[in-house]
Amino acid sequence: MNGINNSDFTDSVIPEGSNLPSVMHCDDVYKTKTSELSDQGDAMTDFLVSLVKMERILEKKQEAVAVLKGMNETVEFQVSVESSPVTPEFQHKYATLILHLDELNQELKYHINIVLRHITEIARKYGMQDVLVTDWRRRCEDEAYEIVNRLKSSQGSSTVDESKFILVAKLTTILTLLSHLQENRMSNSELSCIEEVFTDIRQHLHPSNLKCFEQSVEQLISHIVLNLSPSILPMNTPNAGSVPPSSNANLTEPPYPGHSTS
Repeated sequence: MNGINNSDFTDSVIPEGSNLPSVMHCDDVYKTKTSELSDQGDAMTDFLVSLVKMERILEKKQEAVAVLKGMNETVEFQVSVESSPVTPEFQHKYATLILHLDELNQELKYHINIVLRHITEIARKYGMQDVLVTDWRRRCEDEAYEIVNRLKSSQGSSTVDESKFILVAKLTTILTLLSHLQENRMSNSELSCIEEVFTDIRQHLHPSNLKCFEQSVEQLISHIVLNLSPSILPMNTPNAGSVPPSSNANLTEPPYPGHSTS
């Protein structure tokens, strides 16, 4: 093959009427596909590497937290029982451990973002909900349940019906979702989270309370959503226009599921 040049290719090698542009186009497509596969391979490699590193970082963090817990117990014992001062050496070791944990957290956050980005791309490819939006909704739900749990604990010995507790927690979830929407521009994905919470609430309501819920809560939230982001289409609230959002209907009467309607 050495020394081959253009003169080596005679007319008999290249048939008359051959479609060279088509061949060149196929070559370009091949190179493009090869490049895309290479990029996908690199992304998958980064994803797998980050998963492995996350596992190792979590193991190191677990060990560091165990050491930190032991040091805290040691200090509490010395201060409460022996009344001995904490030595500079101990303070230095403690501070070094805190800095080490902070470094692990930063590294862990970096690899978590890589994994989330890759999962988000896969979810988008298959038409699934954005994992970041799912995580956002979960954090809002956790915040809402934490708020309601604190209020429940402050009631002392008084008991709260579990169905009412769940309803209040889900209504509070809507408020936390709205409060965090002010920090970001609302998209259809965030809007779908609110609609899903509405659907969940309706499933827990007594049938006699559905119309009241739609008029007193859903329509009001729909107006708030439109004010936050006018570009978003109005939320699909049943009977939306039949009663103004300022209706004073009582959501808690008749009773909730499992209670007598008499």
